[in-house]
Amino acid sequence: MDSAHVVGCGTIGSNLVLALCKIGEFSRLHIYDHDVVTYTDKPEFPFQEAVMGLPKVEALSVLIESLELNRKTSLFCHEVQVTQDIKDKGLVIDCRDRKDQAINADIRLSMDGPVLIVDSRAGCISVDDYNDYVIDKDPGYIELGIAIAANIICREMYTSRQYQVYDLRSVLYSAKTVNLDNDNGPTPSKDKT
Repeated sequence: MDSAHVVGCGTIGSNLVLALCKIGEFSRLHIYDHDVVTYTDKPEFPFQEAVMGLPKVEALSVLIESLELNRKTSLFCHEVQVTQDIKDKGLVIDCRDRKDQAINADIRLSMDGPVLIVDSRAGCISVDDYNDYVIDKDPGYIELGIAIAANIICREMYTSRQYQVYDLRSVLYSAKTVNLDNDNGPTPSKDKT
């Protein structure tokens, strides 16, 4: 696949876009977000105070250009809120904090503190809402979570259509694949390390 669409350029989406540009996996990368960079006591990771108030897609584009990460990847910025399916071809990655409006995402990423959720099930609406984080954002967990997500994307492991929860607190992370097909609710399967 030569193009991808990253919907949501907050902490997860912006760091994922940086990682995908470094890797050069996609020749065309579309980024979508309607929001601006904000902060209270510190800027949103990876953004710096200098870009506060700029649209997230513009701030991310400036960061990618300053780091010279756009050599293999053409970046297309869309300052819009995505509330319906993306019509263009390519991998759709949903990194929005709120995923209550379903879009045609191939993979949905969510994170709270040391917990990374990778949901690649087809045709479902995520119940996870990370608009208000329970645990503070830690750059170490974010970098590890993004590395795992980028690996899943580059190796096309999202095609297995699973719901996986990663605990990033240990050096060797463990993933629990959750079986959602039974009537008794989610049940974890064997750990993968």
